[in-house]
Amino acid sequence: MANNKIQTYTLDELRLECFKNPWKKAVVVFSYIPLPPRKKKPYNLYELSYLITSDADYFSTRTTSQALPGRCLDGYDECDLDRMMYMEGWTVDYCFKVPDDFEIYH
Repeated sequence: MANNKIQTYTLDELRLECFKNPWKKAVVVFSYIPLPPRKKKPYNLYELSYLITSDADYFSTRTTSQALPGRCLDGYDECDLDRMMYMEGWTVDYCFKVPDDFEIYH
């Protein structure tokens, strides 16, 4: 019987994985995103999950930039995740790698 459990990482562990076991795409799942006044119900899993790539400045040792662009799995939002974590208090729950050909369809 195959073990179908997904290997999860913290964001720092994912950064180290860039050097040990290179990857191209991963998903960051947030445990907390403050609700804007117009949103009446909590975010669902797709709204809490963002696709990132290993070529982001956040994972580079050649720059001091911490830029981490992400695209929400619901297909509606793209944002600077580094800014949202630092300025807005978003909290990472876990991350996992996805296949290189993984795409978001809206």
